[in-house]
This record gives sequence, structure tokens and C-alpha cells, in this order.
Amino acid sequence: MQRRTGGRVAGIITITIAVLVAGGAVAGQADAAPARPGGPAITAPPTTPARSTAARLRNTRQRALERHVASPQGPSARGARSVPLGTSTQSLTVDAQTGTAYVSSDEGTISVVDVAHCNIRRASSCAGPIAELTGPAEAIGVAVYRKTLYVTSGVSGTDGAVSVYDITHCHAGDVAGCGAAVATVPLADIPTGATVDSSTGTLFVGNTADHIDVLALASCRAADVSGCGSTVVGSIPATDGPVYPTLDARTRTLYVPANGPGADASGDSVHVIDIRHCHAGDTSGCAAPEASLSADTGAVFSLLDQRTGTLYVENQSATSVSILDVRRCTGSQQAGCAQTPVDVPVGDNPSGGIIETVDGRLFIANSDSDTLSTFNTRWCRAGVTSGCPTSPPPTVRADGAPFSLDYDPATGTIFTVEHSGKALGVLDANLCGPSGRGCRHLLPSIAGNQEQLADQGVHTWYGVDDDGNLTLTDTRVCTAKHAARCASAAVHTSVPNTSGGQLVADDSTHSLYLIQTDQDTFRGSLVVLDTRTCNARVHTDCSPVAAPMPLPNYTAVIAFDPSTHTVYVTTQDDSTLQVIDGTRCNAITQTACSAPVGQAPLDGNVYGVAVDPSSRTVYVSEFGSDFDDDVVYAVDSTHCKATDVTGCGQTPKQFTSGLAPLGMVVDRAHHTLYVLANAGGDHEGQIDVFDTRTCNARGTGGCTPAAAFDVGRAPFVAGLDPVTHHLFVADFEHAAVTVINTRQCNATRTTGCRDRQVEIGDTPGQVAIDPATHSAFLLAAHYNRSYYLDTRLG
Repeated sequence: MQRRTGGRVAGIITITIAVLVAGGAVAGQADAAPARPGGPAITAPPTTPARSTAARLRNTRQRALERHVASPQGPSARGARSVPLGTSTQSLTVDAQTGTAYVSSDEGTISVVDVAHCNIRRASSCAGPIAELTGPAEAIGVAVYRKTLYVTSGVSGTDGAVSVYDITHCHAGDVAGCGAAVATVPLADIPTGATVDSSTGTLFVGNTADHIDVLALASCRAADVSGCGSTVVGSIPATDGPVYPTLDARTRTLYVPANGPGADASGDSVHVIDIRHCHAGDTSGCAAPEASLSADTGAVFSLLDQRTGTLYVENQSATSVSILDVRRCTGSQQAGCAQTPVDVPVGDNPSGGIIETVDGRLFIANSDSDTLSTFNTRWCRAGVTSGCPTSPPPTVRADGAPFSLDYDPATGTIFTVEHSGKALGVLDANLCGPSGRGCRHLLPSIAGNQEQLADQGVHTWYGVDDDGNLTLTDTRVCTAKHAARCASAAVHTSVPNTSGGQLVADDSTHSLYLIQTDQDTFRGSLVVLDTRTCNARVHTDCSPVAAPMPLPNYTAVIAFDPSTHTVYVTTQDDSTLQVIDGTRCNAITQTACSAPVGQAPLDGNVYGVAVDPSSRTVYVSEFGSDFDDDVVYAVDSTHCKATDVTGCGQTPKQFTSGLAPLGMVVDRAHHTLYVLANAGGDHEGQIDVFDTRTCNARGTGGCTPAAAFDVGRAPFVAGLDPVTHHLFVADFEHAAVTVINTRQCNATRTTGCRDRQVEIGDTPGQVAIDPATHSAFLLAAHYNRSYYLDTRLG
């Protein structure tokens, strides 16, 4: 079970950073100089067409992109607003009787929000919480019963508790009594999620350990806390981390997802527990479950539709929702428990929020893509699964790592916990219905990830997957304008022992450099292919020209300096910048292919690398052990290059950027370095803009950013089209790509530094650009689809 504690480690894995140029396809670096033999090979921008023609084209393209690009203020769904809370929100419950939302947090406060006056119809109370309760830290479950709020909390290594609050005078209409807990009930291990059985006055509390606690509430509530010391009356043994119980009061059944040992998100079943004799008044039947239902990996949260007898189960690891028929699978009847679930694919990390609206639409919170997936349950329920989506259903934008959800049918409002946004999201439940109003409009896409690097010298898109399958696609056929042709234009081969490769090319030596990583040992190596015999038109020999060059473990990013024919690779195991001699290790000669010719020792978790030949600087980002550092190194390449490594051992200059810098791009036309501050996904990302003329290996006195502006969560990699002057930044945990006009946002002009986003699928981790055809392909790894657009539209 992945409780929201901040963003996922986005960036340790090897994902291609591709800024793609003619004659020398370069990762992490772009060049706008004219092509010349042996040097940078990006062609200069074409002559500008007549003003009237250019304006007409620009207006046409802008209209075509309008439905994909959000406003500069950020991409929010229509009808959406948020309530700033100032804490890392965790769980949520709405008390419909008083019109109050109670939102727990990591920091030890519980926000009280007046949702009677803050919903999709009214906003008079949306400025912030009307009160706060002094709460436990790491509060991960909330429930209301008879003017009492129960909050579960706990952290690894210590026992947890249920805190009890009297909310008689702590709600939307009266906050005079908002204060500290009136009682605390200690519980073993980490209690996770709770549900109330109001008919028996029982609180059932899930736990990351192998038990479910049973609490009697008659004398442990607002009116009477005298019995809180003995309120734990029973325990239900249940294996594999039973969390977030769901109650069927009609059949006296408790459905509890088994998330895995210690709640490690490996579990794939749901406990079915008979509570007819397991409640506050009778614990004689509190025994181990006699039945279970199969779900998918990482079963974590469930929702019961009593009308149709359907249990919907979120599976955070499988990124799906299981549809289960429980009409004949209850605590007292197990005849129908042996069934194969229907699984609907949803967004990334669905791990804590699922609701159903009165018109039968399901909303699922995708915490690591800032979206809610939605589909109609009328044709996707127990006994009727013909309408269950087989591909990811439509989504609604929900910012800030949405986690817990609740729904107010009276106002048609969905409330979302925005963990990283430290807010309560307020969404229109009527969005994204049959009409499609309010759905995210994604760019068009094609299946697969064959477009990772464009080598204009041989007119080929190169792509490699985690199984070592190499795809060669003709860039003259496969373009953003004609993406439907990409599949038929692709040729598939393989590179032995290659997994998760990154690529750069040097057309002057007909060389494709490919990083390969052993997924078991994380050992890295470099292989070289001959693009004369391995391209989209001629692919007679795609085997490496030499034995793989061993590299230190945890290779991160590869970059190429076309002015010196040097290949640079960052490695995290030893925090170094490896230097490979491309003049003697290429498709023509392999005399220096046995090992790197040098290395620059650095410090910390290095990752991104970008080259600026003009200032003879190699920029390397360092993001910290827990996404907590903000360092960029400026390595002097004058004597740290293919033919001269005498200066690689010198201590490099360094400067600071935004938190946890990962990807970087150099735009030589504007003397600008763009640094992507990832922040670990804990809040919005940031782009820092530096002047490479005054911030380089020669001196860092001018390393104050010319601009710094927010973008979507966890910006990871970026690609630049030097012809159209558009930078595309993949926001890894925001399911979007930020588009920046570098003519208006650079080291000397910052009027256009703003966040404009293009909606795509989940976890965008590759940006591939072919300036010759104005094509950008944006790979969303979670969907395994490449979204494409004409780079002139940005």
C-alpha cells in the first residue's frame, strides 16, 4: 500500500532524454549552428515565409492546438477549484449532515472545511479551512459517527492509534469546539483505513500487519469517552496487509483488500469476512476469513455498489480496477467467490480514492498522474461487463497528487485530497459524462515507443524497449503529420542484452551509441552500431561493432558533444561523469572501445547531462539521496574530452537550481540552459533558466536564474526543436508536457516564461523530436503510447 508520502522516485530509472538534431542526434543538448562536416549538424532555421502566410498558418495551428493546451495559469478541469490547506493532505471524509469535510494530514493537523459553502455551486468558503483540529501525524484514515470523528494514524516501527474527536461544536455551522482529541485508543502496528457499522456501533480498522481491529463505540464517542480504554473488543486475523475495509451492512460482510505483506502492494486478493457475530456486541465469530476474491496486484481500496452487487477494487501496482460480482460472495455465502475479475486499466498509482455518482459513473484517483479516470458502471458491473473499458478510459484533471476522494450528491461535487498540492480539490461530478464535456483532450497517439531518437543522416527514428527490441522507422514516412504510417514504416530487430536503452548518434562517423542496462544487476555498458547497415532502409547488420564497453553501475543519461566527438555518460553508483572517445570508438574504428578514456569525479546522485560546446561546459545535475539537493556541476570540457582527459580530475564549479534537478537542455541559439527541478513530485516542478555565457565552467558568478517558473509535477526530461524554438518538457507525474517558446523565454528575454501544457497519457518519460519534419513524439510509458504533434503548434 503506497500511502501518499511524496512523489515517487522519478528519475532513478533509465529513460531516454532526446533532443534530436541533424547530423549529430544529441541527448540533453541542442545546437542551432549551421551544419558542417565533423561539427554540429543542425540546420539553420528556414527563411521566414511572407507575413500574411505565416500569420495564417500560425492562426490555423493555434486553433488546432487550443483544445490541447491549457491556460498559462495551469490545466484545471472546468468547474474545478481548490481550497488551500497548507498541509500534506492524506485522507478525507465529508459529513453530509453538517456540510463539513475533515481532511487529515502528515503534519499533525486536521483541516475543517465548510463544503456547504464551498462546492461547485458556491465558493464563499473556499479561501481555506474554517478551523483546524490538533491531530496525529501521519493520519491515514478518517470516519464520522454520531458527532465523533475517528482518525487512524501510525508510522513504520511504532504502534499506531485511533484519535477520537468531539465534533458536536466543530463543523461548518459551529467551530467553537474544535480542539484536541478527547481520547486516544492505542492500536498495534499501523492502522490503515476505517469503516463504521452504525447499526452495531462498531469501528473496523484495517492494518498493515495481519489483523483487523474491532472497536466498540458506545462509550468511546463524543457523548461518552469513558470506555475508550477498553474499546478494542476483538481482532480479526487476516493475512497480507488487510487495509481500507469496506462494509456491506445488508449482508453483514466486510470486504478488505489484501495489499501484500506489510502492505507492500504485492497482494492481489480481497478478504471476505462474515461479521454477523463479529461486532461491538458479539465477537464470538471474529475468525479468519473463510473466503477471498481474486483481484489484481496491489489491491488497496474498494467500493461497493449495493444496487448491483458489484465490488470495485483499486489495484495500485497493476494500475487497474477489478470488477467483482459479490451477489453470491458474502460472509454467509461463498458459492460465487471463485471468479475471475474483469480488470479495467486506469491511470498511474490508483491507491486510495474511488467514488460512484448518482448517475452511475465511477471516478478513480490516479495519484501519480494528477487525474481521475472515469467510466459508466451501467455497462460495467456484476453480470454486465460488455461495456467495461479495455483501454484506459477518459480522465479528468485533478491536480496535486489526488489521493482520497469523497462525493456530495446534493451538490454534485467530488472532493479530492491534493497531497502534494496541500489542498482540497473541488470538482464537478458532471464532468466527462456522455457528452465528453470536461474530459481531458489528449493529443493523438499511436501504440509503441519506436520514436526515441531521430537521426537525420540516415532518416531513421531509433527506439529500443526493455527487452532489447530495436525499432527502425523511416522519418520521411513517420511524421507527426502522418503518424498513422509509423507502424507500417517500422522495422524490428534486436540488440542482445540491451534493456531500457538511451541513444545518441554521430553522423560523421555513422555511429549510434546505445546504453544498455542489466535489469538484475543494474550494470551498465555502451554499445556502438553502424548506422550505414542499421537504419530504416538498410538493416543488414544491427550487431554491435565491438564488444560492449563496461560502465559503472546505474548508468543514468548519455550526451554527445559533436564539436569534439565526445560521448558523456553519468553514472550514479560512483557519482561520475564517464568520458568516451568518439574519435576512436565508432563505427569506423574501435581502438578505444574497451573502456572510457577518463572520468570526472563528482558527488551525490548525479543524473542529467547537457553539453554547451560554445562555453566548453558539460552541465551535470545532482538531485540528492532523497530528491533533496539542488546542485548543478559545470565541468570544464577543455581538458575533459575525447582527445584530452588531463583536466577531468579537477574540482568542477557548481551552482544551485531548484530542488532535485534532473533533465537539462542547452539552447545554443539563445545561450540558455534550462534545468528541470523535479522536486521528487512532492509539489509542482520548476524550470530554471540560466545564461550559459555567464554561468559555465569558467565562472558561476552569473548563475542567478534569469527566470524560474512552475510547471507540472515531476518534470523529468525535455526536448528542443531548434528550428521552431519550442522546448517540450515531460511532466512525469502530471500526464502532460509543458511547451515553452524559447524565443520568449531564455537567458535575455523572460516575458514568455510561463506554463502552457499539452495533455497526454500517464508518466511521460521520453521526448523525441525531428526538426526536419517538425515532429515531436512524446512517449507515455504507462500507456505504452507515443503522443505526437507538429512542433510548429507549440
